[in-house]
Amino acid sequence: MKNRVIILVAIIASGITACKKTDSTKNDIGYGGQWSLVTYNPSPMTGTTNANNYNLGDVIWNFNAGNQTVTVTLNNTANNNPLAPGNYNFQLGNHPCNYGSNQYFTINNEIVGVFVLDEIANNQLKITAECFDGAILKFER
Repeated sequence: MKNRVIILVAIIASGITACKKTDSTKNDIGYGGQWSLVTYNPSPMTGTTNANNYNLGDVIWNFNAGNQTVTVTLNNTANNNPLAPGNYNFQLGNHPCNYGSNQYFTINNEIVGVFVLDEIANNQLKITAECFDGAILKFER
């Protein structure tokens, strides 16, 4: 009888651990490659609260995760683009605004915001400085 109880407990325990679900989607897809800036909400601290909306392909940010660079390209005369066309170095790091696996994003050592990967599986990316009334940038692929 004792052996049967031990076997039953072992079967139940292995079933519980086999059902453990992990969410690796964000890391499997990644953020590298081309993203279209679709919305830029300037910081309310600037006195400008109107969002700038762009068509897909008007403003391209091409992220190279390996060497931590981003190339910004304008394919249209997009007004109020938050970053001039060119190549930039970026870093992901610690900041009190970080949450989950989302890390703080800086370009050429200038604060930009939290690099939010929560919707990357839906081909959406956001960089937000909302935690200190900063700008919000939304991207799509």
